[in-house]
Amino acid sequence: MEERETLLALADSGLKHSTLEYYGQTRVYPLLVDDIVCVNSESSSCVQLADMLSGATCHAANVRARGGTPSQFEVDLLEILLEKKLIAGCIWPTNEVTPEGVGADGNYSGNPADFTMRLLNKDKDAMKKGARG
Repeated sequence: MEERETLLALADSGLKHSTLEYYGQTRVYPLLVDDIVCVNSESSSCVQLADMLSGATCHAANVRARGGTPSQFEVDLLEILLEKKLIAGCIWPTNEVTPEGVGADGNYSGNPADFTMRLLNKDKDAMKKGARG
């Protein structure tokens, strides 16, 4: 439930509206959600499936990141997820990776991770209208 409270804090309507451009991606605060509902995977077959797929995906990514030899299942899984754009916003580092190649050549007005932490810590500067990350 701690995660729910954290996310709801970022959706607080009392926060000033802020938009961060981060190399082709845009983050808007406060988050545009009314509620966060937590469920136990034992009670939801959809969450069970998501757990299974995320676990298999993480395992396949770890094999690849460590330079191991992926199984055919791991190769197929990552290929399908990337093809269907179910894995988005990630980079498989190689020497050929460039900002333009991964669509990160847009404007920059602040770092979303830093700005989020400042909001959660109730940094008055971050909470002001037009604050930059």
